[in-house]
Amino acid sequence: MIKVLLVESNAADAQHHKTALEQCACDITVVTSGTAALNYIRDHQPEFVVAADQLSDIEGTELCKSIQAALAPTWCPVLLLGEPNSEERRVVAFEAGADAYLIKPVSSRMFAARMQHLMRSIERERRERQRAEALSRYNTIEEEDRRVAMHLMDRLVNREKLNDPALSYWIQPAASFSGDLIAAARTPGKSLYVLLADGTGHGLAASLNVLPITAPFYRMAERGFSIDAIVRELNSKVRELLPRDRFVAATLASINYQDGIVQIWNGGNPYPMLLVNGGTSAVTCASRHLPLGVLDQEELDTSLETHRLPEHGSLLMYSDGLLEAENAQGSAFGRARLQTALAGIRQEARIERLKRAVSHHLAGVNAHDDISVVVVDCDQGMKSESPQTSTPPKRAANPAERLGGSGGLWRVNMSLTAPELKRLDVIPMLLNLLQQFKIPEDHAGNLFTILSELFNNALDHGVLRLDSDLKDQPNGMEEYYNERAERLANLEFGSIDIGMSHIMQGGQAIEIMVRDSGVGFDHESAVEKVVHHALNNPYGHGRGILLLKRMCTEVTYRRGGAEVYVRYPLEEAARLEQESSRPPADILSGIDAAVLSALH
Repeated sequence: MIKVLLVESNAADAQHHKTALEQCACDITVVTSGTAALNYIRDHQPEFVVAADQLSDIEGTELCKSIQAALAPTWCPVLLLGEPNSEERRVVAFEAGADAYLIKPVSSRMFAARMQHLMRSIERERRERQRAEALSRYNTIEEEDRRVAMHLMDRLVNREKLNDPALSYWIQPAASFSGDLIAAARTPGKSLYVLLADGTGHGLAASLNVLPITAPFYRMAERGFSIDAIVRELNSKVRELLPRDRFVAATLASINYQDGIVQIWNGGNPYPMLLVNGGTSAVTCASRHLPLGVLDQEELDTSLETHRLPEHGSLLMYSDGLLEAENAQGSAFGRARLQTALAGIRQEARIERLKRAVSHHLAGVNAHDDISVVVVDCDQGMKSESPQTSTPPKRAANPAERLGGSGGLWRVNMSLTAPELKRLDVIPMLLNLLQQFKIPEDHAGNLFTILSELFNNALDHGVLRLDSDLKDQPNGMEEYYNERAERLANLEFGSIDIGMSHIMQGGQAIEIMVRDSGVGFDHESAVEKVVHHALNNPYGHGRGILLLKRMCTEVTYRRGGAEVYVRYPLEEAARLEQESSRPPADILSGIDAAVLSALH
């Protein structure tokens, strides 16, 4: 029911008009003066005013102006009732803002017709106002939801991790939220893991699609799990949490600066590229898998593509939104424009150059899909150390404090047979076990490196009988790791025994023993060969033996090379970490002349 204010000084006219208004189903309030009308309007805000043009204290046209001013910006229709022969007054009334002007006496039929016309306008105005208020409430709620969602996503994505000096990236959302995700983390062994994910669609829904994979990626990368193990876990999360019609295209890369290799798993994204010769040529990483979430765990293929890191080169990863960005003529940006934009450009300038190239191509047209690009510097010598591990670890006042105040002794032994070697990601498991004994975090990187070298040598050369010389052949790195994956998948017999203990004799240390079921090797000749190889090829294979000798106070081979024992000192972590991060040529220069002489 519409609230109507009737302003009439003449009692008989007031009663006549009130009766007519009642027939229109109005909620009517009657006042007899302009002053009373303005007082009522301030307190009650009527939706419609019917007023005589001549009142006892004010003219209706002046009252009309005051009403409009008092209720602005809300529209309140005003119907003025004038005396006969007042054509001029009608013009003045409309100029004052009146919506209708009727001459007294007004017939009930005419009054009702005019009222119904104005009331329909009021109803439309009321609906529009309600829609505007609802839209305003929705926008307020949506803005708050967006703020909270942005905060949550920033925290989950860990954008501060993308400040790694080897990394540069660009994400351009097609909507408020990006369905593309870039994540990066360093392993305890200082390899750089990078994830580029593209959720189905774009906007908030696509952003929610990629969120389930962020936490497991960071957790597993920072514990040193292998890329294929991370792929399996991410696929499991997508299958578990997302609807069956939703999936996530993903590229995962492991850049191992110590071994000079990059391993890539690509599922559903465009082929990554290794840019060499200043970006003037590129090696396309051709392996292609289905996106995460499409296949169940039994069908999932986690095989990796392995390449040698090109010196002064870059790894380029990107989503399909980059290649498919179309200008007004319907022409896509494409791979040719991508390579042209990056050719001859310095590593640190490539992202900005690419942004300009895409902007020039689109020429003001908005891209219809999210765009994401990440460039990783492959220069092993410059970026081999993460910001988190570049500062030498702090030393506690005494050894007991460095071990959580216990200083206690412990010993762990385990034996892994073929089924476990095929199924388990052993190194993160061992490192996690050490952390349960309160080994300080500042030792984690060194111990991860030592355990990785010992276990991988035992597995690759002792159990799987792989020859490292294969890596030096053309395309040898990829052939080596493909052969490794095939032999491990078909492994039926073989074992590796691992022993770890905390000792106090001669200072606190961790002793590690690794024994494989292989036939062993001539370790003295092997070490000599490694030294010769490292002098001629600082980033080739075999540097692990040199690192072990530099990080450990003792490295002893037994059982014809099938068993190796090392002692890692807990009190010398700062010096050892600094030295272990140096290039192999520097490590060689630090070996005593007597040792080198003995090796030769």
